[in-house]
Amino acid sequence: MVTKVEVVELKFAKVKVVKVKVTEVEVVELEVVKVKIFDLEAAQIKVVELGFVEVEVFEGKVVKSEVVKLKVVKLEVVEVKLFDLKVVEVHVVELKIDKVKIFEVMVTKVEVVELKFAKVKVVKVKVTEVEVVELEVVKVKIFDLEAARIKVFETAVGEAKLVKL
Repeated sequence: MVTKVEVVELKFAKVKVVKVKVTEVEVVELEVVKVKIFDLEAAQIKVVELGFVEVEVFEGKVVKSEVVKLKVVKLEVVEVKLFDLKVVEVHVVELKIDKVKIFEVMVTKVEVVELKFAKVKVVKVKVTEVEVVELEVVKVKIFDLEAARIKVFETAVGEAKLVKL
């Protein structure tokens, strides 16, 4: 369960997250080559600058961790698989995702300024409130979507399939 996540720039070469519970995360600059996290509970993590070459965390419990330099301005994700993710509030400035598979996501509030997806598959998503300023989607498949309120200001969709809404 993530309470608040602010990401400015983040580059992942390959990231696999199985189960992560984070209360508050502030990231300033982060470059990760390969990170595997399997069971991580963090109450509060503040990082100012952090560079990972290869990190594997299998069962880690972090109560409070402060790292002095970690800021993210741009986020590029090549392939991300999320299996059980609950997000309360997410602010994204610029996000480019090549391939994303999301299986179970519960989002309370999402604000997206600019978002470009090459290929997105969403199996089950519950969204309470979504504000999107500019969204370009090449191919989107949504199979089980419940949305309380969605605001879209400018949207360009190349191909979209909605099976159940």
